Amino acid sequence: MLLPVTDTSCIAQARQQAKELARRLAFAEEDRERAAIIATELTSNIIKHVGQGDVFVQAFDDGDGVGVELIALDRGPGMADVNRSLQDGYSTAGSAGTGLGAVARLADVFAVHAKSGKGTAVLARIAGKEKPATGFIACGLAVALAGERDCGDAVAVVMDSKVASVVVADGLGHGGMASAAANRAIGIFRQNRLLDPERIIGNMHDALRGTRGAAAASARVDMAKGVIEFCGVGNIVGVFVERGIPRRMVSYDGTMGHVASRIRGLTYRFEAPPLVLLHSDGIRVRWDLNDYPGLSESHPALVAGVLFRDFRRSRDDASIMALKWRPK
Repeated sequence: MLLPVTDTSCIAQARQQAKELARRLAFAEEDRERAAIIATELTSNIIKHVGQGDVFVQAFDDGDGVGVELIALDRGPGMADVNRSLQDGYSTAGSAGTGLGAVARLADVFAVHAKSGKGTAVLARIAGKEKPATGFIACGLAVALAGERDCGDAVAVVMDSKVASVVVADGLGHGGMASAAANRAIGIFRQNRLLDPERIIGNMHDALRGTRGAAAASARVDMAKGVIEFCGVGNIVGVFVERGIPRRMVSYDGTMGHVASRIRGLTYRFEAPPLVLLHSDGIRVRWDLNDYPGLSESHPALVAGVLFRDFRRSRDDASIMALKWRPK
């Protein structure tokens, strides 16, 4: 869930959302309180230092474990010295200067990306006790057009020890009918998760007949074979980044459920563990990770968050999925 941060009332909202999500995940009371404190600190920092921004509060299930994920995004002045900002007592806003330091201590996974003059992105994850069964870590964000209750975009990921598949679906238009089409596509993806992307997309195309229709793309990353299988129809961008070098994956024109003259899977080989990115056309395509030094090596939640923050279109639903391999 995305919470726009505009005033101090948002602090209580973020705290409540984080604690309620932790409760639904059957967290112990101590861990629920950790989630609540982290949400409070991240939201308070945005209010104190910038005045407005966004906080995502959502669940995660990947190589970090299972738990609550909080991503705080702002377009403020950034941090000239991240390490110094984590020290208790350091503040640029006249406060006690314990916010980020406290978040770093309380979180099981903590990461920051900040560029002077370009804003700050902070990730904090509170994980359950389950031992992760995979080395993949991932983050998917999907946000509705302002004013719409239902999001016409949807994302999903499934993974085992060394193979992961991701999907992004963008229902045609906005609102309830677009959401129904996108979520139907996600349902087909989950039912067919053991198949290759070409067959998944083909089955989606058949299943979406009679719906609004959608653009969709799926990528399957096999670490043992060193390959990415990809298939996409419509305006879904697929990119993988290997050793800092991006490579675009090809989607074909069409609308799933209506006209898709070419459904063809393509295979891309890699030698170093790649960062895989898929996003809808609610994210502008003119991003360049070279403008964000170190971001491609960061946690995928920060990659997804920064690109969402800086390239989201204001007149469309927006979704992005980021996946990478980090063996335990």
